[in-house]
Amino acid sequence: MKKSLFLLVALVMVTFGSNTHAAYVTTFEYTLKGTFSSAFLDNGNPLAPTSSGTVLTWGSPANPQNKRSSLVITNPAPNGLVDTYIGGGSVPNTYWADSINMTHNNFPIYAPALDNATLQVQVDLKPYDPSGTALPTQTFTFDIEFEETDNDGSDENDVFALLSNYPNFDFYYDVESGNFSPVPTPGYEDYFVNVFPSIGGVLAGLTNPYAGLAGVPVGTIGFTTPENQATTLGWSFTISTEPLINGVPEPSTAILLGASLLGIAGFGRKIRKS
Repeated sequence: MKKSLFLLVALVMVTFGSNTHAAYVTTFEYTLKGTFSSAFLDNGNPLAPTSSGTVLTWGSPANPQNKRSSLVITNPAPNGLVDTYIGGGSVPNTYWADSINMTHNNFPIYAPALDNATLQVQVDLKPYDPSGTALPTQTFTFDIEFEETDNDGSDENDVFALLSNYPNFDFYYDVESGNFSPVPTPGYEDYFVNVFPSIGGVLAGLTNPYAGLAGVPVGTIGFTTPENQATTLGWSFTISTEPLINGVPEPSTAILLGASLLGIAGFGRKIRKS
């Protein structure tokens, strides 16, 4: 009887030990910064970003407000905190942290129009609880096709199509040693960082005529922006210990179907007829 009890206790201890893991970082400190690294007009001339790389402005005003069109990046406050979600699949929005917002101020203009640009977002992470040394900076790039339509009363909305994959990455970190690794390492825990559009409710599968105007297949995830309005696409990000479903936290939510945080390239052409 005593021998049987000893074997049972030993088996429980072995089983328990085989399923234990090193402690996770429960909270990270983060800084996210988005900038336009380059841009070109449809006449081939470069367009210099302003406001430390966060604003692109183009076109000659053709509207009563005398305003030009623009893309504006609003970055979150530095040194925010994001909690680690232990698990994956579908991350509750209580674990979502603020990322950048991108606003299109859409006004009727005369040439030149924006043709293409590149958006870059840098992500800096530092273990906060328990504290540790900062991880190497990660830089995302992703593509957005842009079509500035003719304002003739038929297809007035400008079109954005999201072409690139989700800007997600994973890394390996050991709480006890405070060491980071970009590749699987024995004793290190895996963390998944996911960036996705989440705010504004403007994302949907593009239909014609907008898919055709942007030169993308019908159903490509994107959004359109009405003339004389400001349309904002906000982004969030999460850190989880397992991959998310399709790279986004809520696969049933329409506004998250096409996302991923970075490089905007290949903006199309349009302008008001002069």
